[in-house]
Amino acid sequence: MLDGRHMILLWNVLKRSAVVYGNRVALVDGEKKFTYREVNSRANRLANALLKLGLERGSRVAFMSGNRHEFVEGYFGISKTGLVINPVNAFFSQEDAAYVINHSDAVVLIYQQELKDLVDKIKKNIPQVKHFISLGDEYESFIQNASDGDPKEQELTEEDDLYMIMYTSGATGRPKGVAVTQRNIVLNAISMAFEIGIGPDDTTLLVMPLFHNGGLWPTVVHFLRGGTVILYEGSFNPEK
Repeated sequence: MLDGRHMILLWNVLKRSAVVYGNRVALVDGEKKFTYREVNSRANRLANALLKLGLERGSRVAFMSGNRHEFVEGYFGISKTGLVINPVNAFFSQEDAAYVINHSDAVVLIYQQELKDLVDKIKKNIPQVKHFISLGDEYESFIQNASDGDPKEQELTEEDDLYMIMYTSGATGRPKGVAVTQRNIVLNAISMAFEIGIGPDDTTLLVMPLFHNGGLWPTVVHFLRGGTVILYEGSFNPEK
């Protein structure tokens, strides 16, 4: 059962699955595999590491990456903090990337190492960002000394708190931010789980990007039901 006091909160989906499906494989990222218990532990470490930065409730954290396990940790970890995640399209131009990071008022930018050149070029245009964290060794160093226990701020989160600002592609103008609550995400996942019939024995190859709804919703659905998500990043290689 979901925790009745926090039933429609994203972090509770992972907390429950870490108990019910603990040692089942939740995520596959290349050669790396993570159980539900491991994803929850790493999400807690990220949450506590971000809170140690002294961020105020409601502060924005931008996340710019392809499909990587850290992005999933980001979605769940930030849901435990009272902070707001801003997934940034990894294919945005310099102008659009800087625009959405500024428009969301992000003070932290977590980004894929392969996007370092882009980040370096826009740094001067995103002065409100005070913390830059690249995925890989820097990210691992950032979370490794943080507690893997539930952050106390988790208990203060509410279903209708602003949790995410996800931007459109900007095909007809500037990208437009869409405000999303934890309740929005979890209710969508519950509806999809029942409609599609996802269960613990199901595995999905996630080809849609995690910075897009098409990547986020299937991930949450599988985490709700104990399935496995295989992350796909990159172009099609017939030899593989």
